Amino acid sequence: MVIDVTSNTAVSGNIYLSSRGSTPEVVQGKAIPSISECLNLLTDTFKADEGLIRHSMKVAQTALRLGRALKRRGFDLDLKLIEAAALLHDIARGMPDHARVAAEFLRRLRYPEVAKVVEAHMRTSPINTDNITEIDVVSFSDRLVLQDKLVNLEVRFTRQLINHALSPDATAVIQHRFDIARDAQATFEGAIGMKLEKLFPELSE
Repeated sequence: MVIDVTSNTAVSGNIYLSSRGSTPEVVQGKAIPSISECLNLLTDTFKADEGLIRHSMKVAQTALRLGRALKRRGFDLDLKLIEAAALLHDIARGMPDHARVAAEFLRRLRYPEVAKVVEAHMRTSPINTDNITEIDVVSFSDRLVLQDKLVNLEVRFTRQLINHALSPDATAVIQHRFDIARDAQATFEGAIGMKLEKLFPELSE
């Protein structure tokens, strides 16, 4: 099935949740889909393959662990929002400008807060240490997950740099993203009061 998020008729007629008459769960004044609804969107609406489902679940697991560590240090974060956005961040992967497409789709389902996080998950701007947001947590967690495995940033970005070694423009972009990601890691480590490898022992394996 092809999803046309620009068409009100297509959305009202074909979206899985709408056809079942589901209504968004309201959490702390926000409409947030449940885990089962997120998985239904992945599998039934966007026909995600097993690899994408495993990736999305791993990003959600990683983001929740990081989010909980931040909350223990006093940061005001919505863990349900983090979980839903992490599960849905790549729901339109394979489409041009997939983050925007997914966000428009989620807004039509009346999940504006989730859409906001999903739309920004590819961003490369620095993190505000005093105001870490759900976007920061989901975006950084996605950088740590390669397919369905946790990997450190060096592994993730070195592989990309090698693959694009013959393209100076591409390597410049990748190096910039690598630098931003390393700065983000330092910010998160300062915020949670420990090295990332202590929170995620898998990164040391």
